[in-house]
Amino acid sequence: MTEKNIPTEKEAEDIQLTDEEDQRTFKNVLIAVACLLSSILTAYLLNNPYGNYIPIILIAIFEWYRTYPRQKHSYYGLCIGLLLGYHHIPIQKFQHLFPYALIITSFARTKHDMDLNDKRRYIIHLLYDIPAFLLVIIFKLLNNPLNSLYSQITPNCYLGCLPLPSDVEVLNKIGIQCVVNMCAEYNGPRKTYKKYNIEQLHLPTVDSTAPSLKTIQKGVKFMKEASDNNKKIFVHCKGGMGRSATIVFCHLVANEKMSPEDALKLLKEKRAEVTTSLIHYAGNGYHGFLLAYLKRFGNCIDPFARQILLAIQAFHVKELRIKARIIVPNTWSLFGVVDETGTLRYGEVFVQTEQKTECGSYVSEIITGPIVVTRNPCFHPGDIRRLNAIDVPALHELKNVIVFPMHGHQSHPAEMSGGDLDGDTFWVSHEQRFLFENNEIPFDYHDQAMKDDMDMQLDTNINFGITDICKFFVEYIEADNLGMIANSHLAFADQSPLRAKAEKCLQLARMHSTAVDFAKNGVSAQRLTADLRPPIYPHFMEKRYKLNYHSETILGRLYDEVKRFENNLNVNREHNGSNKSSFPYQALIVDGSDIFMAAAMTTKNEYNSELKRVMRQYGIQSEAELVSGYILKFTTKQYSKQAKTFELRNEISHAVKTIQDKYLRIFYEEIYNHAHDADQLLETVQWADVSKKLTWKSQFDLFLFNSKCDITIDSEIMKKASAWFRVTYKSFYDQMKEKKTSRKRKKSRMANNREQNSNQHYQNKFDRLLSFAWIVYPILMKIYDTKHPSDVM
Repeated sequence: MTEKNIPTEKEAEDIQLTDEEDQRTFKNVLIAVACLLSSILTAYLLNNPYGNYIPIILIAIFEWYRTYPRQKHSYYGLCIGLLLGYHHIPIQKFQHLFPYALIITSFARTKHDMDLNDKRRYIIHLLYDIPAFLLVIIFKLLNNPLNSLYSQITPNCYLGCLPLPSDVEVLNKIGIQCVVNMCAEYNGPRKTYKKYNIEQLHLPTVDSTAPSLKTIQKGVKFMKEASDNNKKIFVHCKGGMGRSATIVFCHLVANEKMSPEDALKLLKEKRAEVTTSLIHYAGNGYHGFLLAYLKRFGNCIDPFARQILLAIQAFHVKELRIKARIIVPNTWSLFGVVDETGTLRYGEVFVQTEQKTECGSYVSEIITGPIVVTRNPCFHPGDIRRLNAIDVPALHELKNVIVFPMHGHQSHPAEMSGGDLDGDTFWVSHEQRFLFENNEIPFDYHDQAMKDDMDMQLDTNINFGITDICKFFVEYIEADNLGMIANSHLAFADQSPLRAKAEKCLQLARMHSTAVDFAKNGVSAQRLTADLRPPIYPHFMEKRYKLNYHSETILGRLYDEVKRFENNLNVNREHNGSNKSSFPYQALIVDGSDIFMAAAMTTKNEYNSELKRVMRQYGIQSEAELVSGYILKFTTKQYSKQAKTFELRNEISHAVKTIQDKYLRIFYEEIYNHAHDADQLLETVQWADVSKKLTWKSQFDLFLFNSKCDITIDSEIMKKASAWFRVTYKSFYDQMKEKKTSRKRKKSRMANNREQNSNQHYQNKFDRLLSFAWIVYPILMKIYDTKHPSDVM
């Protein structure tokens, strides 16, 4: 080697530093890759790539903390891994990399100054990760990454979480041919379904809300058809606990002929994480509370129960007054299907209904003879049809649907507001008083649709920008006149002797047909001209700031009857609401409850604060409306003009349920956590099982638990429940005692303060929230039953 090739001391140091930097860089990159793969592994092993932040974050922090050296590369790798683990990334696609991820992670955790070939260090780290390694091996042996994400409810019905494209192969292996997707936030892997010939029914439902009746009917019908053809069904939402469980529950009751109790029990046995909050949704569960309440107290009701009953009554009266919702005998709301046998002719339909008897069995009835059929929206005189229902033996397997013929110059559904049997619901009546002689000529909705399609044709060569989007948005707001068209049609139909056959009504019916499809095709109806705006409105439309007249039509007379009933109802409320002392307050007070009073008052104030927050947010005037779900009016501007009131009520009911479940758990956990000791380990474990399923509507599970176990804390539970009742009803109980001791003095004081009480009525109504006492209503019922066993009716 020549002298010039020999590096100087400084150059040698630079070369050494460069090598160390290269090693360090390689080490950091290796650590980043290892942490990234390890985070993906963590998310996969948790089987919850879309769910809870907390376990993923905790494990990720632990991974970062024990990774050496802790530099920003490893931190960035973990962050990316968490993003992949939580957001919609198909983690299962990388499952073949998981064993390598463990090896590389362990390899990277060797000390920075050690040789990377140090097998001892490598083996130590590999053994350190042995639990995760074993999990990977188990998953590999099972060859079923979705194994814990679905549960088999019946031989042909599976319930689980949302599947990713890589999971569809697993579904195909277990024989799934139909999928019901309840996610509003996830459309499903449609391309992969198509590859495996799997049929998907997408019923988008917002998370934490109960499916609508129409959604349930559509899902149950789809599952029945699949079951009849011996096809396996997979029903899923995001977590396989709420929305999907509701549909499966309805399927078990409607199609499998199971009782609601047995269906719920089966769901809990097969999939323990199922939540019943959406299944039980009906006025937030207060129907069950009222039944238990009235069974014991009869007419001697307290202010809270009275407010609940009045809220339910007022809600239905309002629906009757505003929307004329009247129950009609021999009338049904049925899905429309087509006659695949080709038996029915034009003008004929097949209808078979199924009714539940008092003994719990189902009786089928085939409707024959003339019937009236229509569907909403019904604006044109030809939208309501008289058809002939006949018996077709080949169609006897179809129940609770109306079967239309495939023959004829025009389909019957198309004659009724342009129906197309894509889930349309039809109003079917066999009531003889509704029958008419001849059908009107139907409106040709097909020609109207073709005209609209021609109007919406666009030049595909045009490039649209943000200005065009803003312009379209403004046009959309201006053209959204569906409600105005409907109101004008109703007003003109009421005023004209021809009713819906008047020329203006026919013109508005055509406009309404176009306006209904505006959101789909972008073709807007023409704006209402002056001649299509009624100068005066019937009184039943309640147009306060418009000229109105007293209508003598059937709608006007029905409105007057409801108003008279409503006025009498208000008088009876004032008369019956004056006596609050008839309720047996003393019967729910237990000796020894004083020790829980201070804590109960603190808990009550916290609960009331949370309820008031929800009331203020949505502008709900009374507690009874809030907790029952029968909300009469939203005073907050944000929600006062909300069109989708059903979804809004669902949202509010879920918020109330969450609050009630929270304080129910607070009530029980304090007692059980302090009551059990080492000698009661078995009972504690059983309590842990019960507490997982404990909700406000499933409290009786706890009493079943108490009756089977030798637990001596029932008296403590009663004392605490009584304390919750006392702090809630203290003012009423004090008034009752004062009334008995000094009736004259109370009357004098009430007379002097009448004006002041009137001014503070709303504030007192808002402050006196009473639902806190009834969070644990089964215990209060048990207290009353213990003291008055003969009073239970």
